[in-house]
Amino acid sequence: IYRDWIAVRYEQGLDYSLFWKFLAGAAVLFIAVLLWSRVLSHKVAKRTKQFQDELLRRRQSEEHFRFLYEHAPLPYHSLDEEGRFVAVNQAFEEISGYTRDDVMGNHFTDLLPDRDRALFPKTFQQFLAGGHVHAGVRLRRKDGVSIYAELAGVIARRPDGSFLQTHCVWADVTERRRAEK
Repeated sequence: IYRDWIAVRYEQGLDYSLFWKFLAGAAVLFIAVLLWSRVLSHKVAKRTKQFQDELLRRRQSEEHFRFLYEHAPLPYHSLDEEGRFVAVNQAFEEISGYTRDDVMGNHFTDLLPDRDRALFPKTFQQFLAGGHVHAGVRLRRKDGVSIYAELAGVIARRPDGSFLQTHCVWADVTERRRAEK
C-alpha cells in the first residue's frame, strides 16, 4: 500500500498553483508595506522639520526675551509664593547693590528696612489675592542706604491657574520724592 500510495503521489505531481498564489500575495503585501513605509518616512521627515523650525523659533524668542530681561533699564525681580527671590536682572543688581547670589532663595523682607518688615506679609497676601500690585516701598540697598521705590507687579499663573511666580519691576524714585518735599 505504501508503495502504491507513493507512486500515485508522484504520478499526480504537485499542485504549485497554491504556492504561486501565496507568493503573489506576499509580493503584493511586501510592495504595499514598502510604499506605506515610504509614505510614513516622508510624513515623519516633514513633521521633524516642522518641530525643528518651531524649536528654532522658540529658542530665538527665548534669547530675545532673555536679552530684554537682562538688559532692561528697570530693576526686575520675581518671588515665589513664600516671598523668596527666584529671579533678578542686571538693573536690580546695579541699583540695589545685591548680586543674584546674595538674594536668590532669600526673602524679600531682607531688603526692607526693619520698620517696614511687619507690613510685608499682609501686603504680599493682598498682592497674591488680587493678582497685581502698584505701590511705593522703602528698600535697603546692600550698602545700608534706604531708597524709595515705585513697584509694579503681576502674578504669573500656570495653565491650571495655580501660582507660578511674581513679576515685578521697580524704579528708584528717591530723588524725585526728595524734590517733592
